[in-house]
Amino acid sequence: MTHYVYILKSLIADKFYIGRTTNPERRLYVENSTEKGFPARYRPWERVWVNKYSSKEEAIRLEKKRMEV
Repeated sequence: MTHYVYILKSLIADKFYIGRTTNPERRLYVENSTEKGFPARYRPWERVWVNKYSSKEEAIRLEKKRMEV
């Protein structure tokens, strides 16, 4: 199964959100419609980066690396 790591940018604040998913289109929709938590406070979000990986482990490794930056 293909996995993706993505970065979203808030359109109202200087905030970024890094995550991983198997469906980037659906994930963006969910982040923009969530009523609770970090994503809800800073929506709407736009996707500024996405990359595809062949394994979940590879995607997790990159997601953690991106979060360290």
